[in-house]
Amino acid sequence: MMEARRGDGEVATWAKRMALLHPAWLLLATLVPILVPFAVRSITVLGVTLLLLYWLVAMWLILGWSYGIYLVARHVSEQRELGCGRDRRWVFWLAAATLLPLPTALVHFPPGVDVLRDAVGGVGALSYFASFWLAAAALVTAEGHPVRYPTNRAVGTFLLIVYSFIGAWYLRPRIRAVLDAPPADEPVRLD
Repeated sequence: MMEARRGDGEVATWAKRMALLHPAWLLLATLVPILVPFAVRSITVLGVTLLLLYWLVAMWLILGWSYGIYLVARHVSEQRELGCGRDRRWVFWLAAATLLPLPTALVHFPPGVDVLRDAVGGVGALSYFASFWLAAAALVTAEGHPVRYPTNRAVGTFLLIVYSFIGAWYLRPRIRAVLDAPPADEPVRLD
């Protein structure tokens, strides 16, 4: 697995770049597959396949963005000695891997293979949204709010990540603020 930290304890540059990805890219990744069918008069099998592959890449982009938020927020939380819980990067990797059968959604297989593909898709959907929750909880924790139970701030951040094409515009300043904030001199009180 790719290590997200450098030797000096700083989070990797690619994680910061993904966390601070310009919201226009996420908007473009979401809008293109929605608008393409309206621009094309007839869709061929190749067109449908390319559209499904594009959706796969777009979903990986959004997943990579949330993974960058997760890594940056965990790094900041560890620097400030906030309780950030166990490292659950494997959820992001599981979500990325289980998205691979997505382009085969329109192909009919024997019933046993269809059930297996649908089960993998279900696990992929659960891990995809779980990764959004992990990123939201990590960001809220890095901001100094404990997330031991679903708080309104964590739920709101989760919804901003789910609706990334709009939420990224609101989350980017929060991520910058977390990255630019000086380390706390005293521990954060949780009463």
